[in-house]
Amino acid sequence: MTLAELIFEKSKDLPVVKAQEVIDFIDFIKARNYQASEASKKEDREVALTKISRARIHWEGKPIANRDELHDGARG
Repeated sequence: MTLAELIFEKSKDLPVVKAQEVIDFIDFIKARNYQASEASKKEDREVALTKISRARIHWEGKPIANRDELHDGARG
């Protein structure tokens, strides 16, 4: 039996008002989970932007010949 089937089995004999409470509770949990997920994404973006803003690149006056050279230099 799947989890969805178990929820159905446990709730199918409830009065309509109580079944609606179950539905409302499920919606509440989903909304709370979505909000937490969005907050986490926002926090991750803010952390990344902070790290980027603090990055300091010292070119030592050397021009970069091309993108591949920059990439190879970054890889070490």
